[in-house]
Amino acid sequence: MRYSIFLGLAFCLSWPVMADQIQDDLMIPIIESEGSLVQLEHEASTVFVADPSIASLQVVSSKTVFVLAHTVGKTTLYALDENDDVIMQKEIVVHKSLQHLQQQLREQSGS
Repeated sequence: MRYSIFLGLAFCLSWPVMADQIQDDLMIPIIESEGSLVQLEHEASTVFVADPSIASLQVVSSKTVFVLAHTVGKTTLYALDENDDVIMQKEIVVHKSLQHLQQQLREQSGS
């Protein structure tokens, strides 16, 4: 009985780490006006984003895509193989840089 309680507690304590790992695998965080190189596990024949006003793509090769963030927001990156099966689906989250926000605060406070 003690052993099963210990295993259950160990699982519960490790859950936040596992949830973070899952989220990292499903999300691409990018700072506004910057880019990120995304490696695909399999060759893609089609790659696109749901909202190109948030981020755009440049296909470097059949397994490498460059994502350029345009404005703050969320969109989704899709990569399809030659049979139109989804081989990657990740949320792209574009946010402002901390340095940019700090500069805005300094300007507003007059320092």
